[in-house]
Formats: sequence, structure tokens, C-alpha cells
Amino acid sequence: MKINILLKFISKNLVIFLCLFFLFVPFFWFPHNEINLGGDSGRLYFFEQNSYFHNLVFFSDNVIGALGVSSPLFFMIPFLLLLSFLKVVLPDFPSALNCFFSGLLLLGSFLFTYLSIKELLKNKVWGLVESAAIVGGLFFTLSPI
Repeated sequence: MKINILLKFISKNLVIFLCLFFLFVPFFWFPHNEINLGGDSGRLYFFEQNSYFHNLVFFSDNVIGALGVSSPLFFMIPFLLLLSFLKVVLPDFPSALNCFFSGLLLLGSFLFTYLSIKELLKNKVWGLVESAAIVGGLFFTLSPI
């Protein structure tokens, strides 16, 4: 009897459970204290703020030009100082922000694919539309293609 009530509750709220799953799953797969910059290929680029801040030359001149050109990296100093300050105050802030952003990407891809399929098939039988929209959203979000 209680299992039947639990199954009805899960079936009615499956989309909400999947959205919460996609929002929180990146917190378990990314390394801490690094920011994923992504990329177009299959590899990931990780960025550690303090190492970047210590190994970057902010004032470089182009000796080939007649007057020399200042590097635009000079304008990154306030941004990098803010990131370094936030990392000192909140040690997991960069990785938490990165995981939250990646979770929003997964959540958005699933939710809007689900809603699009549901809108396209809105005049059909409800059970088939709902299941097709959930399967389509899962396929779009989890497909490596």
C-alpha cells in the first residue's frame, strides 16, 4: 500500500527529481579548487587561480613595435585579485561556482528539451507524451554526440 503511494509520488514528480539530479551531479565529478574552462574538444581545461596569478607577466612590451605595446593582461589584475580574495575567504568558492554553473547547463538542457518535446506533442495521449519528453530530455543531456 505504501509502496504504491510512493510510486505514484515519484511518477508525478519525476521531472523535478531529474532536474535536481542534474543540478547537483557536477558537484561530485569535478576536482576541487579548480575551474573547468571547458573547450570544443573532448578534453577539459582546468584553471587554478593562484598558480595563474603567480606565473603571469602583466607588464610585457612588444619590442618589435616602434612605441611598444602594453599587454592587455594588465586589466585582469582586479578580477584575479577578486578571485584570489574569494578563494581565501571561501576556499571552495571557485569550484562550487563552477559546479553550480555546470549544473545549470545540465538542468537547462534537460528541462528545455523536455518542455520543447512536450509542447510539440501536446495533443497526444498524456502518458506517451510525458515519457517521450523525459526520454528525449535524458537523451539530449546525456548523449555524447
